[in-house]
Amino acid sequence: MFKKITSSYIHKFSIDSDGLYSIFIVATCKRKSGLRVELDGLALKGMLPKSRNEYFDVPPAWNGDKLKGSPETIVLIKKLPVGNHNLKFIPKREAEIISEPKVVLLDNSGLTTLFENIQSEEKDRQPWISIALIDLPLAILDVSISCQKKFLDSDDAGLIIDGHIQKNPKAIWFGKNWFWRGWELKGKTQISRFYPNLPSDIHYVELLADRSPTLVSLDILLIKEMAPKRIPTADVPEWTGNFFDDPEEIILARLIFGEDRNQSQEAKEWVGWSVINRTKAKSWWPDNIHDVILQAGQYDSFDLYDKNFPKIINPTNFKDINDLEKKSWYECYKVAQDIVSARIPNPTTATHFHSFGDSASRERFEKNIVPKGKFLKKIGGMYFYWSPN
Repeated sequence: MFKKITSSYIHKFSIDSDGLYSIFIVATCKRKSGLRVELDGLALKGMLPKSRNEYFDVPPAWNGDKLKGSPETIVLIKKLPVGNHNLKFIPKREAEIISEPKVVLLDNSGLTTLFENIQSEEKDRQPWISIALIDLPLAILDVSISCQKKFLDSDDAGLIIDGHIQKNPKAIWFGKNWFWRGWELKGKTQISRFYPNLPSDIHYVELLADRSPTLVSLDILLIKEMAPKRIPTADVPEWTGNFFDDPEEIILARLIFGEDRNQSQEAKEWVGWSVINRTKAKSWWPDNIHDVILQAGQYDSFDLYDKNFPKIINPTNFKDINDLEKKSWYECYKVAQDIVSARIPNPTTATHFHSFGDSASRERFEKNIVPKGKFLKKIGGMYFYWSPN
């Protein structure tokens, strides 16, 4: 134990250079208690009401009624000037600051790793880790979590970004709020990339745990101030670091190229139109091309760790590119351009597609991904399906 408090407590620290810093705080409260923190007099309330117990119910605050004595780690990330600073802890009744706050200078040149290999203590659908970004943007969030399958109640983990629960794309109803589920992962690690694309403000990222999942890694990309925005084109399609800089035909061409570049013209058209079909489905999919393609867990080629990711971010100049792939990029772009401008008719109602290495993988896909859907057509090595969700 670092310090148990029943009244306001100020923790002072100093830094010897300007920069972007993370401040790690581990604390806990019991029922009917709470704790909040202020950094240099800044009360990090977000959109909190100014009264009622909810004041202790949004990060960066510890809520004893939810924690019930279990620990929660909260990280504050902010640009700080050289000199002295302070953290003011304000308890409701009693709180315990488990360890001395840790202050770390971050490298903001790319993806910043905040956590590695942290297993949750045993929890019952409780707060686990929260991150408060203060006056900062949030472009990309990579989260890798491992969950064990256990008798009756497996490990689960959930993610909330600025109050929005990230839904499990594989769950039909039960468990939809748990993005990582032990009965699905069975001890494996699932690497997921999210594209919040949030401008500078106060943002909250929350991880919740049920039982004892393991956070293998959590990385954040904070886009630096840049020169005037470059808009990718068919001839110069190199990624800017933000897919929302892509025109619709470019991001759609990236998807077709990453998923289907070795297939026929017909297969490319069906893949592209399947995205459009999702935007118009009035289901849980978003209603625009960018958000459908960037929706977490949907398209493998947009996963940072997928072998196709280096190819979609620079489709005319990746390592070992050949003439056929260069030609295919322009074919994919032409298909995407024709689809976006509606120059070609929609030939399908497909919302899903896949290539299968064996009959068992097809059976699993049809059982778990499109259980309420129907098979439409096989084109080359691609199988196309319609499904309501």
